[in-house]
Amino acid sequence: MTRRACLFALAALMLSAVAAAQGTKVNVSMAAVRASTEGREEKKVDPNLSEVRESLVVLPYDTFSRLTAARADVAYGAKKEFPVDRRYTLVVHPIARDAAGRVRVQVRVDERVETEKGEVRKRTALEVIRTAEPGKSLTLCGLKSADDGDASRGRSAGRSKLVLVVTVRPVER
Repeated sequence: MTRRACLFALAALMLSAVAAAQGTKVNVSMAAVRASTEGREEKKVDPNLSEVRESLVVLPYDTFSRLTAARADVAYGAKKEFPVDRRYTLVVHPIARDAAGRVRVQVRVDERVETEKGEVRKRTALEVIRTAEPGKSLTLCGLKSADDGDASRGRSAGRSKLVLVVTVRPVER
């Protein structure tokens, strides 16, 4: 074997040993929430959002409704898509786990937009790389809700925002 091949093999063995020691997957949970300001004195949080309530009540909205929620195990280095609504898709990419157990994760929100010619294209609406404490939530706010301004649902335009709450937990072997 050449020296370069030996070094490559040694590096691969070291990386696989590190992956085996730290687990090869993380459990990702996500909640997509419609947040709005309706003039309430007390915040109203959908009972189906109890797991992420603490992350929501600190936000400057007074009403929180669950749009969807999902959970999946995702391997380090892999990407998992979570459909949010007809407009957005959340993409979670666990990168690595540090010695303190924190998970470095890339989170992206893809948006489907229609061109003037009527073609639907995908663009990145939001992308961040964060280090997440195990079990703590990352909260992404500010995107327009897909049904914002839908008068048939009792909401007025511009008052509803999409909030995504992502929680990452290492899966131990």
